[in-house]
Amino acid sequence: MRIGILTFHWANNYGAVLQAYGLANALQTMGHTVRFIDYTPPGHGLRWWQGWGFRSGRELPARVLWRLRFEWFRKRHLPTTPQCRSRTDLTAVSRRLDAVIVGSDQVWNGHLTGSFDPTYFLDFVDDHRCRRISYAACFGDTRQPQETVDRAGALLTRFHALSVRNEMSADLFESFSPAAP
Repeated sequence: MRIGILTFHWANNYGAVLQAYGLANALQTMGHTVRFIDYTPPGHGLRWWQGWGFRSGRELPARVLWRLRFEWFRKRHLPTTPQCRSRTDLTAVSRRLDAVIVGSDQVWNGHLTGSFDPTYFLDFVDDHRCRRISYAACFGDTRQPQETVDRAGALLTRFHALSVRNEMSADLFESFSPAAP
C-alpha cells in the first residue's frame, strides 16, 4: 500500500521528528511504501536565519549544528513527497496514494497551526481514491478556536479509521459529532 503521512515532521522538535520516524518505520516494516506529505502550515515555514532562539552570537554555532542535524535526519529517514503549497498540490499527491494518515502529534490543535487548518483534517483527500486515517492525533487543548469547533466534526466523520491520543481529544470529537439517530 502507498501511504502518505501528514504530521509536524518539519518541526525542529525531537518528539515530532521521532514519532514521525517511528510511525514510518512501523509501516515500512509491514511492507508499505511511505512518504511524508511535505506540507507546512502558512506562517510556520521559517527562513534559514529565523527561529534560531539564541540570545547572543556565541550560541550561533550550536544552533546551526542543532538545525543541521534535524535536516540531516529528515533527509536520511523521512522521505517526502514534492512540496505542497496549495490544495491543488495536496490533492495531486493524495491521488497517488492508497491512504493518508494524519498524526500523531497535536495536528488538530488550532492554537499551534495559528487557526483552523482543514488540511490536517484531510479535506483534500478524494473520497473514492484514498482512505483517511488518523493515528493518535490530538487537539492538545479543550479550548479550541471557534472555527475548529464549527468545522471539525463534519470533516472527522469522513475518516475511514479514527484514533486519538487521549480522552480529552475523544471527548472533543464526541462533542463535535452530530448526535446519533
